[in-house]
Amino acid sequence: MQKLKKLGLVAGLGLALPLAGPAQSWASPTGSTLNGQATPSATESGNDVGIQIRYTDQDGGAITSPGNVKSTDSAAAAAPPCWYAPTYTPAQMKASMDQVWSEDSPSEDWKAKSRMKYQTKPGEAGEKDPKAFHMDETGKGYWWTGVPNPDDLADPASLNCTDDPNTPYWVRNGDTPPVPAGRAINPTILAKLAAAHLHIPDTKVSMNPATKSTVNLPTWVWFAKDSIHPVSATATLDAPGITMAATATATPTKVVIDPGTDQATVYPDSGGCPANPDGTIGTAYQPGDAKKTPPCGVTYLHASTSGPYSLRASITWKITTTVAGLDLPDGTFAANPASVPVQEIQTVTSG
Repeated sequence: MQKLKKLGLVAGLGLALPLAGPAQSWASPTGSTLNGQATPSATESGNDVGIQIRYTDQDGGAITSPGNVKSTDSAAAAAPPCWYAPTYTPAQMKASMDQVWSEDSPSEDWKAKSRMKYQTKPGEAGEKDPKAFHMDETGKGYWWTGVPNPDDLADPASLNCTDDPNTPYWVRNGDTPPVPAGRAINPTILAKLAAAHLHIPDTKVSMNPATKSTVNLPTWVWFAKDSIHPVSATATLDAPGITMAATATATPTKVVIDPGTDQATVYPDSGGCPANPDGTIGTAYQPGDAKKTPPCGVTYLHASTSGPYSLRASITWKITTTVAGLDLPDGTFAANPASVPVQEIQTVTSG
């Protein structure tokens, strides 16, 4: 069955992956909703083979690469290494198998047996049978295959779905696919895939003093709303007759400051600056605040005699989804490090 395994991998590696929702939603009408979220209309895939999943951000822009948020619990946040999903239309399936059958490597016995799978009238040549590959049911169903998670191909388990000798399966829209229990693509997997495509923009720390800090005087640290704000990713299935989408949103909740040296006092004592109700983190410095204790900041206790300290701010993001009851672990993302030279002011007294 090596060629059928190869076919499943073509679906997962050569194309954006297909997705669908629970059984009652596989044939959901155009304009349906998932947990209150409106889903876009389905369209035909423009590819030669395979059905697409596309990722978009909160502004509707295309996301073309995995995200940059690191989960605090990668095992709980990750989508499974493989799943079963609607992958080929009848015409796409035929084109794929015609290519496989044209190769020299499969034996003629294997080719003959595999052709029997795709024609509905034994004894007739599949390419002459109008019902072969379920061509007469175009638009009424899909061929389902095992699909490896494209973000986790290093895991050998990503190939497990393609080890099923019964794939591909023909599944009519609305029918429950005859795949192993719990292995069909579902809203939870879809939401986790969306979360894996969240992109946090590079974030710069605002500080005062902005250029040089002074020993035993506080340095204020904050993030304005325009520099740190919620971001979203939506995973959408594009297939005729099947419309499904799930969204994951990351919202900043706190910042943990690493001053770059043990010789420093961080504020607050916990080291975590919580988000304010208006979405900012920390408080912007105002004239007259120089000697006040900042709600978020650091006081350096020694000068940076060997070069500036590297202040790093690690931001914690709460991940929510449109799938009811799904709790994903928080994510973290480090803001661009800030170079902080620290001076020591010498005083001279007379006595």
